[in-house]
Amino acid sequence: MSAAGDTEVQGLYRDCGVLVTGATGFLGKLTIEKILRSCPGVRTVYALVRPKRGISVDQRKKIVLDNVVFDRMKRERPDSVDKIVFVAGDCSSPRLGLSDSDYHHLTQHVNIVLHLAATVRFDEHLKVAVDTNVKGTMEVIALCHDCVSLKAAVFVSTAYSNCPQDVIKEEFYEPPMSVEETLAMLNKFTEHELAILSPKLIEPWPNTYVFSKAIAENVVLTQRKDLPVAIVRPSMVISTLKEPIMGWVDNMYGPIAIAIGVGLGMVRVIYSSEEVIMDIIPADMVTNCVIVSALATNTGILKAYRKILQHSLNIIHFSRDFTFISKNFKNLYEELSSQDKELFAFDTKEINWNSLFKDCGREARIHLLNESLDSFDEAKSHQRKFFMGHTLMKIILFGILLYGFIRTLNFFALFKWNYINL
Repeated sequence: MSAAGDTEVQGLYRDCGVLVTGATGFLGKLTIEKILRSCPGVRTVYALVRPKRGISVDQRKKIVLDNVVFDRMKRERPDSVDKIVFVAGDCSSPRLGLSDSDYHHLTQHVNIVLHLAATVRFDEHLKVAVDTNVKGTMEVIALCHDCVSLKAAVFVSTAYSNCPQDVIKEEFYEPPMSVEETLAMLNKFTEHELAILSPKLIEPWPNTYVFSKAIAENVVLTQRKDLPVAIVRPSMVISTLKEPIMGWVDNMYGPIAIAIGVGLGMVRVIYSSEEVIMDIIPADMVTNCVIVSALATNTGILKAYRKILQHSLNIIHFSRDFTFISKNFKNLYEELSSQDKELFAFDTKEINWNSLFKDCGREARIHLLNESLDSFDEAKSHQRKFFMGHTLMKIILFGILLYGFIRTLNFFALFKWNYINL
């Protein structure tokens, strides 16, 4: 029940138990932090984490919460740490790898499920991708059906789950194959055979990630029954825009890896096209959309989330563009109160892309390369010296080539003069 002063979103999460899968991942950490910081009335956030040999669940919690991304939450809501409960489990295992007591506890106390767990590697082995992205979704839906007081379940997919389509609307599409056919296929071939046959088996989907996500969406459609569900489809997720840290990122995936490679001078040439659109979105806007989408689950409408930015890099190896129809996404944001728009902003029209890219580069230096900004001026000085040296080398090389060319012309001119005089 909402309390006086709650916004609509805060009221939805008040006194709720929220289960977040993929809790230790990039979006998982941001989602947990945002809920606890911006929805102070939430009762408990259950973080599903894979067990690690020799590390207890409590130790895992301490390691995760020591991350700088939680510093603001701990300053503004110091009591929020006690609301986080780490639960050992694995989305690729039956019943999410939960013990009987944990499974029962979650079904009795969870009201909102945010399913973020996934393997996002494009070159993931087909069996691993299906086990995590497809079977994991099946197990989460099964848990949702067993929850005695479920308010909402939000499943995170990808904007490219239906990439064989030119125009992608906020609706379900025919999957590459049913989940039954997929599981039968995995049982038919050995892992070695699957590794060889995967490119043909998943056509026309370009990689196992989007292939498995397309099937996972169909699992939501066919197995949800009367569950209050929504699907959020982010495009390529990059660093945060401003929350809780401007430009924060903790992985080397996608565009971030390219940017780091270019910044370090390791990537000098990129195959690209000026006509290709690269779809990117700041991570904190994805998190806000996921949290807010729980409001819209009673409609049963698929929520698609994307932002198109003109760029010269085709990160998913497509030579064509996509048209994304995002009416539901826009309506979802427009229907929010002014307070919720401020708390859970995901209006991409407000992004200053030039500032965002600068922030991403600076923060990636801190959080990914573990380099202090104290050496920033020195690094810029080195960069200028290398640039000047590189320019000087080009001038010298050009001079040598020009000198050689002139000598060659003189040689042929002298040869021609001697030939004529003979």
